[in-house]
Amino acid sequence: MITEDSGLWEEVLSGREESFIPRILRNSVRYLTNARDSHRGWPPYPGLPSDLHCSCVAIEALRAISDDDDTYEVPIAEAASFIRDEYGGKASGGSIEELLDLMTVSISEEDKNSEYASALHQQFQAAFHAANSGNRTLSTQILSRALYISTQWSNEDQLSLSLLSLVLKRQRAQTGAWSQIEGSDEDSISATAWAVRAISKISTKESNGATSNGLQYIKSQLVDRGWEGACAGGGLLTTAVVLRAVSAVDLRDDLDLVDSGVEYLRSQINPDGGWGGGTGEVSSVEHTAAAVVALAESGENKFVPVRITRETVNALQSQVAEIASERDSLTEDFEGRILEHCGRVKRERDDFRKRVRQAEARASELEEAVAQLQRGIAERDHERLSLMSTIRPAQLMNRRGISRSERLLCIPIFILLGVTVAAPYVLKSTEIAAIVSSVSILALVLLFLYWFRRVTYRRNSFLVDRLMAEQLLFEPSLKPHRRVQLDILLDSFRYATEDFPPSIREELVYRLLRDGVDIPQDIGSRYIRELMLDLHIPPRRSQGLEAWLERVMSLDPDNRRILFSQLRRAIL
Repeated sequence: MITEDSGLWEEVLSGREESFIPRILRNSVRYLTNARDSHRGWPPYPGLPSDLHCSCVAIEALRAISDDDDTYEVPIAEAASFIRDEYGGKASGGSIEELLDLMTVSISEEDKNSEYASALHQQFQAAFHAANSGNRTLSTQILSRALYISTQWSNEDQLSLSLLSLVLKRQRAQTGAWSQIEGSDEDSISATAWAVRAISKISTKESNGATSNGLQYIKSQLVDRGWEGACAGGGLLTTAVVLRAVSAVDLRDDLDLVDSGVEYLRSQINPDGGWGGGTGEVSSVEHTAAAVVALAESGENKFVPVRITRETVNALQSQVAEIASERDSLTEDFEGRILEHCGRVKRERDDFRKRVRQAEARASELEEAVAQLQRGIAERDHERLSLMSTIRPAQLMNRRGISRSERLLCIPIFILLGVTVAAPYVLKSTEIAAIVSSVSILALVLLFLYWFRRVTYRRNSFLVDRLMAEQLLFEPSLKPHRRVQLDILLDSFRYATEDFPPSIREELVYRLLRDGVDIPQDIGSRYIRELMLDLHIPPRRSQGLEAWLERVMSLDPDNRRILFSQLRRAIL
């Protein structure tokens, strides 16, 4: 009876597995047994002489498909005996590939400790060291196969560790794949599958990481290109070794990947039960044996009795129900504890929300009060602007004549004019009269120039003030006062500099933007005079600009910066 205390269910079911030959592989096994040369080994194709490698893979396939069955023990033993007699005596002079085939057959006989098997192992060690120290470069497939076979004896002996080191060095860090030849930059899914299958037999930190990276590369190729596209370059042998690699490692999260590989391999079987190098090709012993081994290692010949499976499923369902009941009980208890221990937090939260609502209401009241204050300020600004529009513009527009001080300046002008005219008649000396007349004329010219400058400055100032007053008078909306003032100053600048050359106007704006923002108001007049001199603007053309600059210097630095920035966009 399987109960919930049985431990890991996967281990329970694996321990109750049994082997059998599924219907699809019965013809394949029959093909292999019929293809054997009577009482000898297997040829590449039926009717040809026996071949060591084909005999090796056929024995491996029969051993894999009948793991718990003695049905094929006799043909396996007969073929192994033939190979031992036929090729065993030549092992010392054979190649590494032949030694690997002989070692595989010896392992299939399950007699690793015999004198013959030990001799093969020693001969392989000698051949490997000779090849490794010589000029021959072994392929990744041969190294991986040698590592896999060596671990059947021991995965901790010096040979296995040396082979593992060589295989790990060939893995490419960029992709996690292996190339078929050392030093090549071309990834090979076949070489990667051989390497993953071999190093998965040795569990170390380095080998486990290499196995994971190699499997990730194989999975990416299969997902992106499918089994047919990923294995197209190597045909069925590549498909078989890739399926063996993904089946050799626990892929419980990617079982669909293994299933799709099994289905693809089964779809290529020929009517005679064998496999060829590709779809529709003539069946061969090597390809058929490779496919049978791959399907066997993927679990196609394993099953669990229905009674055991049903019992396991029932026990799992019972355990799931108990877990769900315990989960519901824990959830209910947890919710109760939340209500019990977090009630204070809930009350504090509600109180905080209440205070927030009160604060929002208070903020709304303050916003309304601020809005009322702004409306009051706007109304007062409107009243002030209206007052300016009714008083200041009228005064400006009705200003006529000259001022009192300018009228007083006319008196010395007339006196000097009389002196100049009367000097030749009053004074007896002609020289003295000429000197007096010259001095009088000079003084008359100076007084006239001074009087003319005052009149011209007052006229330009009057025009600027009139333009500002007219804009205040005809302002249609209740704009903020700063915006109205800046707009007026912009227009006033255009009027005061309308006679200036463009280069002078641009230089003036550039100087103001660079220096005029931070000039203190008490030294503004000095800065204005120096600026007029630097730009070579004559006094007769600078009175209006000087009046404009005096008003600008009364602004705070922020408003100056805004004004000068608007001037730059408008002028530059």
